[in-house]
Amino acid sequence: MLYASAITLTSNAVLNAKAFKSSFNPSAQASANFTVVPAPAQLTLSWQDNSTNESNFGVQRKTGTSGTYAQIALLPANTTIYVDASVTHGVTYCYLVDATNSAGASAYTNEVCGSAP
Repeated sequence: MLYASAITLTSNAVLNAKAFKSSFNPSAQASANFTVVPAPAQLTLSWQDNSTNESNFGVQRKTGTSGTYAQIALLPANTTIYVDASVTHGVTYCYLVDATNSAGASAYTNEVCGSAP
């Protein structure tokens, strides 16, 4: 097969290649082994910052839909995104976020659940 651009691999492979140019002999064959490494699992949360006087946002997570929530992050004011890189591929996680200030904590956001492919 003739390739003139990048090749995308989705599984481990051995590639053999030769170079061709008009009016020249083909090059010797080169060979290379490639191992496809899956990207690290992560989930990204985002929310609307509706507060005007928060000190922090707290991110709560539970494993599975029937687990128990625990705080996994305390983020600074005006934050609207959190990347959870401590998840496992294929496992479901559920999240809640609240805003806090000197008066206490807000109500939690709606629960959102997802899993890293």
